[in-house]
Amino acid sequence: MPFNAGPEMWHIGKTILLLSAFLCSVYAAKNCRCENEEDCKQQYEKDSQSKEVYVFSNEETDVETWSWNSITTLIVSASFDYNNAAQFKTMCVAHSKKRKFGFTVDMTLNGQINVTSNETLQWIATVKSKQAQWHAEVVAINLLPYFKNDVNSSTKDHENLAVLLKNTKDAVRNGSTSYTIQIACIIPWRPPCSEIEEECDFSKLSTDGCDLFIINPESFTDLDGVKCMARATIPFSKLVYGISEYNAHHIPNKQIILGVPWHGYDYTCQQLTNEVCILDHDEKCHYADRKMMSHADLMSNFSAKYLKSDFNELYNAPYFNYEKNDKQHQVWFENPSSLMNKYRLVHELGLKGIGVMYGDDLVSHLPRKMFFDDQEMWSWVNHEIILQASQKPARNDFHYADTVAGVAVGCLLLGTVLGFLFTCLALRKRVKKPKEPFASDRPSVEEFVDEDPNL
Repeated sequence: MPFNAGPEMWHIGKTILLLSAFLCSVYAAKNCRCENEEDCKQQYEKDSQSKEVYVFSNEETDVETWSWNSITTLIVSASFDYNNAAQFKTMCVAHSKKRKFGFTVDMTLNGQINVTSNETLQWIATVKSKQAQWHAEVVAINLLPYFKNDVNSSTKDHENLAVLLKNTKDAVRNGSTSYTIQIACIIPWRPPCSEIEEECDFSKLSTDGCDLFIINPESFTDLDGVKCMARATIPFSKLVYGISEYNAHHIPNKQIILGVPWHGYDYTCQQLTNEVCILDHDEKCHYADRKMMSHADLMSNFSAKYLKSDFNELYNAPYFNYEKNDKQHQVWFENPSSLMNKYRLVHELGLKGIGVMYGDDLVSHLPRKMFFDDQEMWSWVNHEIILQASQKPARNDFHYADTVAGVAVGCLLLGTVLGFLFTCLALRKRVKKPKEPFASDRPSVEEFVDEDPNL
């Protein structure tokens, strides 16, 4: 017979959890494995209103070579091992740059979660222990596995999930007075709600569970049933629609971080006609068969195709076709133009920021100057626009419509004033002062001068 913890057992378990969390924090604080112990100290939140640029890492790359000017937070994969010296060093580097550090953790629980079960308590304890070990300021909880197992989730599911996330937040923040640990929830591109349930909403998640919501760019193909064809990783029209749906489910834009890919995908076409690449499929479309290609790979292996790629205006993304071993391929990726449009959308909608997936994609394994070097690629992406937008007045090129409207109104007012002045001047010339009656009958003054010697 399954064991269900009662209220008393829940309070006892929660007390044990908080005590163990506190001991983990004390132990981690006194056992810094960085060369400089200062690098184990969490970074203060400078301004809760400032924009965020999360950069994710899923490999062992030298993050110290990255361009840190516009990075606010480094997030590492759930697979990173605390005991791996090279992987642990990423935290030391982030803190040495005075940036926040975080890690991802998958939500392995599903359905209507029993928030008082031993399984739930153990999951929370694991998250807290990892947060203390990594001296992390951000815990990014990947909710995609949860929603994938429970596609038609209900309000009750969300309420239980919110309680779990709130308890997790309380656990990781317990004993922390100098900084606030953020819980960032990684979510699909649209709310995973049952279409027949009108009351489905995320209000509990946004108020109690998650501080921020990161839209995963990989979810745009996983959760929709349209025609099986190659397409952009983030179709622009679906992006705007998904954000509006989250707004309708009580998640404000100021809590949303847009995940953007710095990699592309190579699709093998079963048929390529009129630029439409139909994929091999049975009852389902197997997007897992596509091949991920980093920007470094694209630039090195397809430099000519990359530079002369076509641009799909509907998806707002570049692509190119090529043939290999008698098979047609179509590659979709991001370039400066498509990324800039997404950065501008973040600015215009007032989103919290962007989440770059992945910083490793810009790491070139080729000799320098063969195509681009890493620093050139980082500056080429130029996502500093997100941070600049939060600290400086909006750039003029963000508001073409506003500028045109302002000029039009100014011209209208100026034209009105000038028209009034010109009309007044014209009337003064055309309307003369009336003469006295019979003035024309009077002799000229020269004819009646008393001193005239001819009189």
